[in-house]
Amino acid sequence: MLFENNPSAIASSFSPPVGAQANIRSFTGENLTLDDGTDLGSSFAHVPVGYPGVVAAGDGGRAFLATAGIYNLELPNDANGTLGDLVHTPTRSSVSLRVRHDLSDRLLGFLDFSTYRNEGDFFRSSVQSAFFLDANAPNNPFQQSISVSSLVSGVDHGPSGSESETMQITVGVLAELAENWTAGVDLGWSEGTFESWNSFNILTSEFFAGQFSGSNPELDVLRDQNQFPIDYSPFRNTAPTGRFGPRDTELRTAALRLAGPLFEFRQRPVSMSVLYEYRSEEIADTFSDRIAPSGEVTVTYVPARKQVVDSLYAEMQMPLVARDDGIPGVYALDVQMALRRDEYETTTLAEFDLFDVPSRQGPFPDIGNRTTDLASTDFTVGFQWALVQDLRLRASFGTGFLPPALGQISPGFSETNRPLSAEDPKRGNERPTSPPGEVIELITGGNPDLGPEQSESLSIGIVLEPRVIDGLRLSADSPRIEKDDEIAVIGLQAFFDLEDEFPDRIVRGPLEPDAPAGFTAGPVLSVDSSRINIARTNVEAYDFRIDYRRDTDFGAFDVYALFTYQAEFERQTLLTQPIDSTPGFSNGPLEWRGNAGINWTNGPWVLGWNTQYFDSYLVYTSTASESSIESRVRNQGSARIASQTYHDAFLRYDFAASAWSDNSVLENAEVFVSIRNVFDKSPPILASAFPFGGYSTYGDPYLRSFLVTLRKAF
Repeated sequence: MLFENNPSAIASSFSPPVGAQANIRSFTGENLTLDDGTDLGSSFAHVPVGYPGVVAAGDGGRAFLATAGIYNLELPNDANGTLGDLVHTPTRSSVSLRVRHDLSDRLLGFLDFSTYRNEGDFFRSSVQSAFFLDANAPNNPFQQSISVSSLVSGVDHGPSGSESETMQITVGVLAELAENWTAGVDLGWSEGTFESWNSFNILTSEFFAGQFSGSNPELDVLRDQNQFPIDYSPFRNTAPTGRFGPRDTELRTAALRLAGPLFEFRQRPVSMSVLYEYRSEEIADTFSDRIAPSGEVTVTYVPARKQVVDSLYAEMQMPLVARDDGIPGVYALDVQMALRRDEYETTTLAEFDLFDVPSRQGPFPDIGNRTTDLASTDFTVGFQWALVQDLRLRASFGTGFLPPALGQISPGFSETNRPLSAEDPKRGNERPTSPPGEVIELITGGNPDLGPEQSESLSIGIVLEPRVIDGLRLSADSPRIEKDDEIAVIGLQAFFDLEDEFPDRIVRGPLEPDAPAGFTAGPVLSVDSSRINIARTNVEAYDFRIDYRRDTDFGAFDVYALFTYQAEFERQTLLTQPIDSTPGFSNGPLEWRGNAGINWTNGPWVLGWNTQYFDSYLVYTSTASESSIESRVRNQGSARIASQTYHDAFLRYDFAASAWSDNSVLENAEVFVSIRNVFDKSPPILASAFPFGGYSTYGDPYLRSFLVTLRKAF
């Protein structure tokens, strides 16, 4: 796709693409010149099929004259091509149990238990495919130092994957009290763990030194490795080069609920509900290991942290006007008022940071704890006004306060030798890639320096249920939200586009003396793309919904459609930055999205069909530079990713509503079968010049999938 739309993007890229044969390019972009002075007339070429290497062939590299100006763009027979996985291959398992028991006529006890496990492996190359050969290396026939993108055929591939497991238990009682009041008490406990491992460069530093200098002819990457594979076994590190976790999380909750009529107003009950919640979450000490090609192990330590939240919530609903009052233009008028008090206590180290320690057993830095106390009282006021029986207006206004959760202040650490999914404006819009034998350090996820976010929200809506069309309901709502200091992930590309505003987020090495023209900064060594507090965020949307139910002699038909128009999603990342409007850009929400479907119910049978629609969007971000916009549009062949439509179907059979209801085995049993992406439609491809593109994440790379569920209640 990229080659068809913009072949110059491949030819002019400073890094050669991966192919079925090794592709090469002069590091500076000048024409390749053989040591005997022969000019190839191009800055790039590829290794000819069957070529044994410069030393073995003894031709001084003249075989490259036949491939000058041509890249090999076939898929390599390795994990970068035919043997690689596009996505994880997960294995999921879950068990759930729900118990309900009448302890008395007015007391119900319950217990909910669930456990979930998700594990998956990702088959990827263990060996970095990007190499550099020094101009003086004996296996480099050119006068220039060259960049090489080589296949890694004939080598075992290291393990990469993740594993997570959660267990949750909730017990409680529900009681019917006097005067139509109800009460409930429940206690909850859950525990979760997450662990991941990766394999990047699992070759020793001796390998990279040997191939760079050409001192070891057995490591010559300028040969047809399909016919003359390299023996990597003497240079293998057999363990994963990176391991994160396990990260263990424990959550304890308690809740007390009361609800019932408070008093009567104009002979109508005014109801009230009260809720008290307690929540304690703790994340244990977490470690990540990094193994360098030299075999040196670096252990990073993220200290334990804890957050306790006490919340008190009260809500009152009052009917002010009813039909019997006979007020013109007011069929009914109800008011809702809510008040919430939240108190947060967060405990972390006094100097929260990522610490490198000798081992997982310590010793650890001697830094005391710090406790941060935050509190907020917020409210919501709303009303629903029925002008006539068929037509209702509704509106609400509220305030909000949200400090960072534990997961949002807990940074994650990883490494990669793969090109980052961003373009670097300071290096010719190339995708940042680590030097040979090294990795780029990545800090993602939480940020310990986050502050709380505050918000105000206003929602206005209308509901129409015309009596002339029985079963039809139409509604439209417009939510508007204004946030200060919103906790957000702005995306990796935004940090490169706004690097001068975030000088500590990207760490670079020195600019190379022979760097190509247009390079103004050195290679990327590390990137911190963790969450930040956005200065301001304004959101405005319009939600539309249609529901229609029709009962017939052949069963009941339910038709529905829901659509959202994102009118505004404005962000001001910093007060010194202009307001950035993102709807319709690749880093923002879609302007339109929705789903529609129809369900048919007849006795024990339920059949359903659902269609999802995703609007088209621009291929570049709202903060992209002019050069980046031009590059992405040329690569894609269009300024927009096409709109997408996907279809799902399901069938449900309820044995309790069938002739099998008296069968002891099938009693209270249900079978559910669903098909996702019925027509097996692929998501749109996102073209990229180096070397991995991608796909639109609104689609499913697994394509058509099936799910069968059997549920039975005892």
